[in-house]
Amino acid sequence: MKRLYYVIVPIVAYLVIRTTGLGIASTLLTIATVAFILSRLDRILGIFGNISYINGKREKAMKLYKMGAEIPFATQYTQLTYAYLLVKSGETELAEQCVKRIEKKGIKTHDKTHYYAITALIAFRKGDLPLAIETLETAHQKSFRNSTTYSSLGYMYILTGDLEKALQVNLEAYDYNKSNKVILDNLGDTYYLLGDFKKAEEIFIDLLKGKPDFPEPYYHYASVLEKKGEIENALEQCKNALLYEFTALSSINKTQVNEKIAALEGVLLTQPTLHASSLYEEEKA
Repeated sequence: MKRLYYVIVPIVAYLVIRTTGLGIASTLLTIATVAFILSRLDRILGIFGNISYINGKREKAMKLYKMGAEIPFATQYTQLTYAYLLVKSGETELAEQCVKRIEKKGIKTHDKTHYYAITALIAFRKGDLPLAIETLETAHQKSFRNSTTYSSLGYMYILTGDLEKALQVNLEAYDYNKSNKVILDNLGDTYYLLGDFKKAEEIFIDLLKGKPDFPEPYYHYASVLEKKGEIENALEQCKNALLYEFTALSSINKTQVNEKIAALEGVLLTQPTLHASSLYEEEKA
């Protein structure tokens, strides 16, 4: 009906222009324009919310998304996006309430991939990893998949400890989208956990060329460098990790990063001593 309305009003306005003059026509066009903007107000607020979020104005972004999601005729996509940001902010209960309101109206087919991704993350945040994995696997079986569902599923399989399955899923995700930074991070971390440091390093070198804006790649790459004995480089990557935002969905936290930094600094402090000791032993011999 909305689409029909947007076709009919311009036609009527055009006929008025031809028959009665510009006054009435301009009025009708103004009404139609205002109606058009109002019908898309949730998406407009979402656009401004996204700009604010990218610029680091998280509080303002959440207010804009909330306003858009609470508009009576807001699209399910806008509402689900707001639910996702609530999960990311640690407001899991509010996110679940938002999703349940949408469920009552029935999830539209074109929003189901987004829906599955968010309900899985809600289950994950509530501590139900098996349900989160089951939700994502169901989505994939029904062909409701995207980079977000792949990246979430790949990470969750890492958490199960089934690294062979994690590798299978993350390689499948990599085939699906080789440029997604979270998918690359998951694959690199899987190779690291499997002890394949060479492949892990190749993945992380490629990933860091894209300058990811979340902390995990830097921290995980630091772990690879540490295994290689490149302590100074590992320390630098850990410090880079602290430059980015940690959210409720981050797989690491600042404490872990700071602990690794302290450990790496400790290693660097002992290296000169060990080196001097070895020279002394050589001279003594």
